[in-house]
Amino acid sequence: MTSTNGKQSVPAAEKSFRRRGLLRLGTLITAFTGASAVTSAGGAQAAPGDKNPATAYVPLAEKGAPAGVATLDTSSKIPSSQIPDLSSSFVQVREAPLTPYQFGAVAPVASSDNTAALSQMWAAACDAANPEIRLPAGYWNTTGPTAGCLPLVTNMKVSGAGRLKTRLTISASSSRPMFTWNTETSGVDLSSMFLNVGAGGSDIFAPGPTGGLHASTFRNMFINQQHPGRRIWWQDNAASFIHNTFEDVEMQRVTAATVPAFQVHNSGGAANFNLFKQVRINGYNCTSSPFFSFESTLPQTFLTDWTFINLLGEQNPGGMIHAAGAFNWTLVNATDEDATVPYSSDLFRFSANSAGLAPRNLTFVGCGRRGSSMAPAAYEFNIAPSGANVTLINCNPTPTSATTKALLPRSSTIIGSRNYPQTLQGAGSPEGSVSAVIGSTWMRTDGGPGTSFYVKESGTSATGWAAK
Repeated sequence: MTSTNGKQSVPAAEKSFRRRGLLRLGTLITAFTGASAVTSAGGAQAAPGDKNPATAYVPLAEKGAPAGVATLDTSSKIPSSQIPDLSSSFVQVREAPLTPYQFGAVAPVASSDNTAALSQMWAAACDAANPEIRLPAGYWNTTGPTAGCLPLVTNMKVSGAGRLKTRLTISASSSRPMFTWNTETSGVDLSSMFLNVGAGGSDIFAPGPTGGLHASTFRNMFINQQHPGRRIWWQDNAASFIHNTFEDVEMQRVTAATVPAFQVHNSGGAANFNLFKQVRINGYNCTSSPFFSFESTLPQTFLTDWTFINLLGEQNPGGMIHAAGAFNWTLVNATDEDATVPYSSDLFRFSANSAGLAPRNLTFVGCGRRGSSMAPAAYEFNIAPSGANVTLINCNPTPTSATTKALLPRSSTIIGSRNYPQTLQGAGSPEGSVSAVIGSTWMRTDGGPGTSFYVKESGTSATGWAAK
């Protein structure tokens, strides 16, 4: 239909529909902005002829009703009860999975066996990039010949609820290590758990023939090895062991242990820049082997820059650290106490390795023993005569009446350390040329009958040597 002025007229029903749509739009804008969608210009009133007819208004029954028009609250906004749920229209994007691979919220009790479940979950995690595994508090037991052998992969993070809350155990009858890796692996982070191997278990950490470890961290852990012939850590290959950190870790083994608890025997790769900080070791009076044993069999310096800070030992009469071919090592506050039997072996022994590489640049600060005596053939510090640049600072025994036994190379520096008889060697007579305390000995490399062995019998200067 066309009006008299030439414009097409709009039916009243359609006008009402359009006005209703405009009102809906206005109420939506008001709901989200708080502003009115319709304003009056200059506050002027509409002319009587411009007012809408009664049929153009929204019926009251349609306000706040389905297919009707939303109402406004006192803040000029649509009430939340009248806003539809649009959550399905949005796509949520996360940079990483919301939760890592993990068991349920409550772990099983001590009597349960989780071999299959643990292995299956571990395998699924290892297939992911940067895998993370969380083990809640409880007992995670694995038994049988297939127990353990959980792989560690690059950038893997495994955490528990606490060092005494989450307990991961190989109970018995397993010939496989608890953790293993067979490639050059880096960025592993294990924390907050108790690792335990029973008397019938195997090593706890043991890589394969080509398994190296770099830039990895082990912290807030309690590690217990109950098998006398197995180790907490056993790396015997040509791979590397570099930039690893052990912090706030307690390790212990059984009295009858016949092997070192922590051993790195490197025949090819570098074993450098490793840190042990706030570490406690308990040997339970094991006399047959040291707790730590390290060796690089290469003629190059590939066992370099190791640091031990606050290494507290208990009952390690078999020794704390024995290393062969060490270079640039620093030990600060490394002490052993509470041994109830005499030390049968050297507390700290640094020897030349099988390729003839002598230890060099060793610094000991505040190190020694507190407690039991040393056996006649044992020393607190036994450094190979071929070694060089050895420094002992404030390395005094407790009780204060005890005499520290040290076998040091001639190029050694002793600062602030008490009563150190030394076993020395060199050409010529020591009388008038070598200063030492009473009890020190001199083995003359160019001596003859009656002039090959000297004992310091008086004074602390270069005099007082007697040939024997």
